[in-house]
Amino acid sequence: MTLSYMRNCAVAIAMSVMAPSLYAQTDSIKADTLCLSHPALVKISVGTFRGAPAQSAELETQMLMGTPVQVDTIIGEWNRVALPEEGGNVWVNESALQLLTPEQMDAWKQSERYMVIWTMPVYMTTNPKEPHPGNIVTDLVFGDVLEAVICDKNCKKHVKSDYIKVKTPSGRVGYVESKYMIPLTDWISREPDVDSILAYAEVMMGTPYLWGGTSSKMVDCSGFTSICYMVGGGIRLPRNSRQQATTGIDVDFSNLTNIQRGDLIFFTNPETGNINHVGMAMGDNKIIHASGEVKVNSLDPAAPDYINRPIKCVRRVLGYLGGKAQKYADLPVYFNR
Repeated sequence: MTLSYMRNCAVAIAMSVMAPSLYAQTDSIKADTLCLSHPALVKISVGTFRGAPAQSAELETQMLMGTPVQVDTIIGEWNRVALPEEGGNVWVNESALQLLTPEQMDAWKQSERYMVIWTMPVYMTTNPKEPHPGNIVTDLVFGDVLEAVICDKNCKKHVKSDYIKVKTPSGRVGYVESKYMIPLTDWISREPDVDSILAYAEVMMGTPYLWGGTSSKMVDCSGFTSICYMVGGGIRLPRNSRQQATTGIDVDFSNLTNIQRGDLIFFTNPETGNINHVGMAMGDNKIIHASGEVKVNSLDPAAPDYINRPIKCVRRVLGYLGGKAQKYADLPVYFNR
């Protein structure tokens, strides 16, 4: 099936597909109008995904470079991405995605790749010996995934042992300092570690809040817990706080000493009773969360930095994976499983 055919087929879909929410069910569009199923990779450092095919539509979530997705509809310059785990879909401008054939996706999943783990801004450059703004290929954030470029004899002279030659999903080639990345195989084989998860959480202190944000540039509350569990623990959490509250096991928070480091603490809107916020326990009755910015507050009502929100529940994910919280090593996301 050619891309032009897929575009023509997708354009025939009524514009009523402008779903207002990330969690609009895919059955709002009849199955026979879904004209394609196309693998793709996010090709920019942070891709923004919206509730409808328009720049003015609400930001629903973000995805990092090298995240595999499945495109099921194309309308003009907008691609609709299915989110089967969340039971919905989102829209992203074509400038953020690299469409692949199934064969290309399989090859990418078998290639040598690296994940950015440095928490400060990282830059991919065309010449590691002369780093300056004119040599920047792209910025990178932690969690981005790039494919290694196997050097031949003509490029070895340009490579130092402290740089790795990589390429983006769109094929742009450059160099990144090796201390900023780890092999994707090393990341995915690590056992979940609360110290690593909280270390990533703490270095994000001060990161501005953005509804729908899931990167070290800007985050919302559930995006913050998701990215820390992902990079620090190799664990995939659901995207929003209500779904995250279904993971792991319940913790009795009537005594705050029952709460352990890394536990997810969920707060409620007192008017509706619905979960509307999540943070991570740090120990000593402290919680780190994204509210205005990433910051630390106390669960102790007597503390001056008390987080004055009613707790709905506390969930322990580490050691109790399953359901919607799983290790990436067990999922066919970055590797064929």
